[in-house]
Amino acid sequence: MIVVVAFVALYVAVGRVDADDAHGWLARVVAGMHVLRSPRRLAAASAALVGVWLIDLAVIDLVFYAIGVDVPLGAGLIVLFGLNLAVALPSTPAQLGALEVGALAGCKLLGIADAPALAFALIYHAIMVVPTLAAGLALEHRLVLGRHGRARSTMRNSTRRSLARSKSVFSGGCSATPDRADRPSAGAPHARR
Repeated sequence: MIVVVAFVALYVAVGRVDADDAHGWLARVVAGMHVLRSPRRLAAASAALVGVWLIDLAVIDLVFYAIGVDVPLGAGLIVLFGLNLAVALPSTPAQLGALEVGALAGCKLLGIADAPALAFALIYHAIMVVPTLAAGLALEHRLVLGRHGRARSTMRNSTRRSLARSKSVFSGGCSATPDRADRPSAGAPHARR
């Protein structure tokens, strides 16, 4: 009942808050929930959420099977709840430690011994983090390794131009840096002032 009341209250609040005029953090949060006003978007978001939870549940059951722990299919829901509860709070990068605590708590509720529970927690965490980390490294290797490509230097030049424009706007059109005509050319000797 509380969930239904909260949903109706959010539905009404979202309809009254305009995203362009949202001032304050609460108004921006409510404005960001515009998906609640569109039944089609809400259904798609809910289906995606349920799909991700089902995939997580399947991974949990497969890890239990891999380490030789025989639990009923629904037992994975308890572990999934413990995992989600533990990682919902701000924590370390990749929820290192927090995810294991949630997994161990869920396994303890199921009566699983400590050694298989720890094995489950570590394997599950590796399955969740390693592919994401590998994909991130593969897709952003230039950024991670510090190699500068053309796109990055173009971005820096455009950022530099934007900053120069904003400096001239905020200083009333008077820039502290000399114009190109005032700068000596690359081959000209520099005069001392």
